[in-house]
Amino acid sequence: MKVYVISDSHFGLELDDYPDKRRRKLFFEFLDKINKDSDMLILLGDIFDFWFEYGHVIPKIYFDILRNLSEFAQNHRVVFVGGNHDMWADGFFKEMGIEVYPCDFELKIGEKRVFLAHGDVLRRTDLGGRLTRLIMGNRVSKFLYRLIHPDVGIAIANFVSKRSRVRSLRQEIKNPVNPTVEEILKDGYDAVVHGHIHYPYIEKFNHGIFMSTGDWLWHFTYGILSEEGISLNYYLSGKSINTEW
Repeated sequence: MKVYVISDSHFGLELDDYPDKRRRKLFFEFLDKINKDSDMLILLGDIFDFWFEYGHVIPKIYFDILRNLSEFAQNHRVVFVGGNHDMWADGFFKEMGIEVYPCDFELKIGEKRVFLAHGDVLRRTDLGGRLTRLIMGNRVSKFLYRLIHPDVGIAIANFVSKRSRVRSLRQEIKNPVNPTVEEILKDGYDAVVHGHIHYPYIEKFNHGIFMSTGDWLWHFTYGILSEEGISLNYYLSGKSINTEW
């Protein structure tokens, strides 16, 4: 079994270093590359800089991404775990054949248990991400937001999202292994994998493995899970850090 994990591409966000168009092209190349040897793809949140499902509207800015993911999902198992920028994925993704989990997801690889999450809820010091889920992650908020015209709603969300993302990108990560990760590992899981912090990192402890998948903004990193272990991979350089179970 070979599982690919990617997070934090924030498609729709323009950067000077790596424009959105280039990041998409690299992502589509990545999908083509893993097409033959992958059993599963896990999208670990913040794939879109903003995603909200209206009843009859699909943002055209993401059409090429949705088309490529839909084609990939025809022959592979694809799982989408909501991030703090795209937690509102629901029915449309399921129609494309993509499984949707709002916050976290458990995967078994052989006898190994892996806990996967976007990561914002796991980091207790990340009050912004936790507050976003609390306010916008309930049915009432989603119902009220759908009453806003999509053009206005998307414009507002993009404005807020970009301002918060510019402030937090490239922030210094003093300790990527937060206490919640250690608690989950001690609770019987063999590995914890999350994104959110935009910091590629992998470490093996006596009680399990932790990996932060980095991002598809500057690092272009992704994880691979298999019966042999876990690896953190750099798409542009081809570098790979392998960790056995």
